[in-house]
Amino acid sequence: MVYPELRRRGIETGYFAESEREVDFVVGSVAEPLPIEVKLLDTLDPKDKRLSGLALFARRFPSARRALVITRSVQATVPYHGLELQAVPLWRFLLDAGRYLGETSWGIPGAQH
Repeated sequence: MVYPELRRRGIETGYFAESEREVDFVVGSVAEPLPIEVKLLDTLDPKDKRLSGLALFARRFPSARRALVITRSVQATVPYHGLELQAVPLWRFLLDAGRYLGETSWGIPGAQH
């Protein structure tokens, strides 16, 4: 459900994978990447190994300032390996994705970068 929403908005997506760790989607640019993880969690624990792909991403891309985790029911913002980790429930993301993706024009045809 997240990928179709990104595509519907015309946002180009990539992914990150290294050492058996991954990030589901990466949007933005090398100068301002936004990693997005889809983890249908009911609690957010920064020590959760399911978030280890984001920790590795933060080390590899120090220009990243924040990350988005799409959850089942958690909404919170916490620091995580130098990132501002924003967790948002899937239903809320789908209702207002633009708010969580930021005020950018990533991959939108005809938009200013």
